[in-house]
Amino acid sequence: MNIMKNIILVSVLVIVLVAMMSPVLIFAQMQAPNANFEEWTALANGAENPTGWGSSNFAVSLGVPQSIFRTTDAAFGDFALKVISPSLGTTIYTTQAELNEGAFDDGGLPYTDRPLNMAAWIKGTIFPGDTAFVRAWLTRWDADLQMTEFIGDAYIDLATIDTIYNLRLAPFDYVSNAQPDTLYLVVGFGDHTEVTLNAGNQFFVDNIVFSGLSTGIIESNPLEEISIFPNPTNGKIQLDINFKNTTDVLLTIFNNKGQIMDEFKEEQVLNFEKRIDLSAYPGGVYFLKLMAAGKSVIKKVVLTDKW
Repeated sequence: MNIMKNIILVSVLVIVLVAMMSPVLIFAQMQAPNANFEEWTALANGAENPTGWGSSNFAVSLGVPQSIFRTTDAAFGDFALKVISPSLGTTIYTTQAELNEGAFDDGGLPYTDRPLNMAAWIKGTIFPGDTAFVRAWLTRWDADLQMTEFIGDAYIDLATIDTIYNLRLAPFDYVSNAQPDTLYLVVGFGDHTEVTLNAGNQFFVDNIVFSGLSTGIIESNPLEEISIFPNPTNGKIQLDINFKNTTDVLLTIFNNKGQIMDEFKEEQVLNFEKRIDLSAYPGGVYFLKLMAAGKSVIKKVVLTDKW
C-alpha cells in the first residue's frame, strides 16, 4: 500500500513539474509558431531574428543598431528573446519584433481561434516613462465592407525593473463576436504611438502562449444604449447616453488595428452628450470605447470616404 501511495505521489509531482516547465501543455490551443524563441535565423548582416519573426535587425547593414538578440537567459528551454532600445547619436530607436512580419502586407498570420487569455514569461529593466509590451490582436476580412475588421486584443506590459521572470496573464478584450482569420503578435517598446524616451531598456520574453477559448458571446451591457448618429458618417457624429447616477466617462477612439487615435474624458456627468469630428481621419472602420460606472462598451463606426 505504501509503495502504491509513493508511486501515485511521484506521478502527481511529475505531472506538476512537467506542467510548470512546459506552459504550452497548459495552454493547449492554436499557438503562434516559435513564440518560445527556440529557433533563430542568421541574417546576412551578422544579426539574427527568431525564425518566422521580423525586426529592424534586417537594417543593421544600413547603420541601424541591432536591437533583437537571442539570449540563453531563458525562463524555459535554451533561448529567450531579448529586446533593447538602442541609440545612435541623439536618436533613440523604438524597437519591435513582429511575428511573420514579411507577410503583414498580405494579411498577417492565418489564425482562427478566439483565445480567452495570452500568457508570457517576462522580465526586464525599463526606465521611467517607457513601457515594454507583448501585444496580440486578431482581425478578419469583412467581405461586405471590403476592409479589415478588428476583433480583439490582449496586452501585457512592463514599466519597471523586474529582474526575475514572472508569468503574466492578460485577457483578450473582444469587440466583435466574429471569428478571426488573422493574428498579429508584437514584442517591443513604446505605447500605442510607438514612443520610446530612453536608450538602454532591456526586455526579456519567453514562451508566449494562448489559453482557453471564448464562447464568442459578448454579455449585455447597459452602456449598449448609447446613441451614435449618423453611422455610417462622412465626418461628424453625435454620441448620447443618460446615466442613473453621475459618473466619470472616458471615451477612446481607435482604428481597426487597435491604435488609439484620440481620447476624451469628462468627470461626474449625468447626461453624456459628445459631438466628434472624424473628418481628419481616412475612411474606414473605427471603434469607440466608452468606459463609465465600472462598465465598458465598444461601438463600431464606419467613416465613408470623403470626395
